[in-house]
Amino acid sequence: MGCDRLWRYILALSLTACGVSSSGETAVTGETVADTTDTTDTTSGGSADSGDTSTSGDPVPPPCLPTELRGPLFANIAGWNIYDAVDSNGYMVERPGAEVLDPDALKTIFDTYPLNPLFDEVPGVVATGYGLCLSPVFEPKNSAICLIADLATHTSTVEALTQALAVIFADAPEGCFGVSVDFLGLLEPRCDVGDPECEPLPKCPGCSYAPEAPRTPAGWNNQEGTCAHDGDCFLNGCSNHCDAWTVPGYIGFCTAEPGACANCGCVEGLCQWFTQDIDDPKTCW
Repeated sequence: MGCDRLWRYILALSLTACGVSSSGETAVTGETVADTTDTTDTTSGGSADSGDTSTSGDPVPPPCLPTELRGPLFANIAGWNIYDAVDSNGYMVERPGAEVLDPDALKTIFDTYPLNPLFDEVPGVVATGYGLCLSPVFEPKNSAICLIADLATHTSTVEALTQALAVIFADAPEGCFGVSVDFLGLLEPRCDVGDPECEPLPKCPGCSYAPEAPRTPAGWNNQEGTCAHDGDCFLNGCSNHCDAWTVPGYIGFCTAEPGACANCGCVEGLCQWFTQDIDDPKTCW
């Protein structure tokens, strides 16, 4: 798991240990099995208007999470609200309730209703936990706590995940909490072909790249997917795999072995690592 995700879990544990109580900005949740069907792309476009009806025809419950934790309403599934994430590539799934549960209550639910069944019931779930919500509020004293589910792109839908969460927490104590759903991978190319800054990605900072120099495939195995231009390729895993954006994201192993400098880009219609015959003595670790 990359450091950008790991810090959310670590800081959440420290917040609980320090006795952060209910602030109106926390979330709680538990877990159980799921009834999932879809294994389609996780892309979902558009946002629903709050106050509408759910997919079952029932009125959509009013929001209970603070506005800084949720964007526009996207859908309502099994009585749970799904909002666009405020500041991330994902969603905020809300279990409606009269009051937002404090971190201690959330931790109790997390321990009582394990999220482990999600791994079997929802294809593409790669990590679950208890930690900081996906929001711009990063200061420890103000940060809200949520349950967390990382979902690989191009696998299951957020609707299927929400249906599974509703089953898991069907018997959980009443109360409002959020589940931060973060996508691993890309839902579209990272940049457009006409963008002058849409260049290959270096294996490590400092690797040189010359647009006019020929590209020689490195012949490494940690690469996958077809492409039309460099923007179709991204760094997957622990930023050590060169994959097309259509490849589901995943958590990779991070190694500390030295290697030659290279760039990740589109070469001969494939996303792959390549080198160039330029003065680039730097070694990547």
